[in-house]
Amino acid sequence: MNPALMGLLRKVMPSYFILNQSNGLINNAKQEYSQARYHRDLPYQHFTSDRPLAVNALFCVDEFTQENGGTRVVPGSHLQVAFPSDRYVQQHEEVIEAPRGSFLVLDAMTYHSGGANRSDRARRAINHVFTIPMMRQQISIARELADFELTAEERQLFGFGLEEPLSVEDFLEARIRKTKSASM
Repeated sequence: MNPALMGLLRKVMPSYFILNQSNGLINNAKQEYSQARYHRDLPYQHFTSDRPLAVNALFCVDEFTQENGGTRVVPGSHLQVAFPSDRYVQQHEEVIEAPRGSFLVLDAMTYHSGGANRSDRARRAINHVFTIPMMRQQISIARELADFELTAEERQLFGFGLEEPLSVEDFLEARIRKTKSASM
């Protein structure tokens, strides 16, 4: 875990957050890029909040430049319920350039996109979306890491204790265990 990133996340989501999803992104050279359309990382959520419900932390495996498709953002768009018009985007978008090894961190409701990669090399990144725990993980990270020895902090970050039961029987067994542990 990156201490600087964890510290920042604790400031903007102070009560409790989990890793909701993590995925690799490759913006190939001189090809159409699937993330080139403007979007939010919480799709279909058209509302605003006075504090972040999700934070995107994009780790730059390679340097992000205008030439290799650095991330484009519309500043302040996380405060707007509706997507901005194409004209507004063209007038206000900014390209984020960043050195290799750094994180681009933004409210996941910020309207953003990857740029066109006009360089001769692919631009790579690893996307992490951290959310408040009421948002269901893309996959159950806790189930995938069940056999690993993890600290209490890591277990919380990866969503241990939030897994959904796989069956009615699993649900009932979990309820019985909770009831028994509460009465002890």
